[in-house]
Amino acid sequence: MMRFGKTLTAAFGILLLLLLIGAGLAVTLSCRSLYTSGIDEWRLTDISGLDRDTIIRNYDMMMDWTSPFHREALVLQDYTLSPSAAQHFAECKVLFDFFLIAGAAALPLCVLLTVRFAVAKRYGSIMAAGLISLVIPVVFVLFALIDFDTLFVIFHKAFFNNDMWIFDRATDPVIDILPEAYFMRCAFLLGGIIIGGGVLVSVLGAACQISRRAHCRLRSDSCRRHGSDG
Repeated sequence: MMRFGKTLTAAFGILLLLLLIGAGLAVTLSCRSLYTSGIDEWRLTDISGLDRDTIIRNYDMMMDWTSPFHREALVLQDYTLSPSAAQHFAECKVLFDFFLIAGAAALPLCVLLTVRFAVAKRYGSIMAAGLISLVIPVVFVLFALIDFDTLFVIFHKAFFNNDMWIFDRATDPVIDILPEAYFMRCAFLLGGIIIGGGVLVSVLGAACQISRRAHCRLRSDSCRRHGSDG
């Protein structure tokens, strides 16, 4: 029974991580200011030869296309994608769709498990699930702070079984409007949301656990006093 409880807690932690990744990814993909606020800083107009409005138009087309409800191939108004670039974007969308859908599917399961543990007054399990969900994102963010360039390469080698993520500016100048600094911003926002969610769940679980123990102590002290009076 104890082993089953630990397994259920671990499963809760994994589901919570999927939920937070999905939620964080949805927020990150929707936060257009992450990109637009950096256009001047990254000198994208000078590098790409396009004006600001044109750059934003093509970026918006890419972000709209990341929605799981879009099934057609990516088409940009001012860029023609090479077959390898088109395939890489398609592979990215598979990842986006997986985590967005998995996150949505994990939501009701997380709610169900939270209610189950709360009814059973197993608040420590809720806290533990939050801590489990923190392990990977904390390592990810720390690695990004130390050496984002290496993390960027490792990430692509881990999730893609080809080198199509390495764009050639001669054939795919769209890379000129997709600087690595933008992906760094995305990584930190995504990591921050996941870590924030994991910390919140852990703190709430710990607070409920502490409150329950304090209440139990008060009841125990009260029973002892009444026994002594009797």
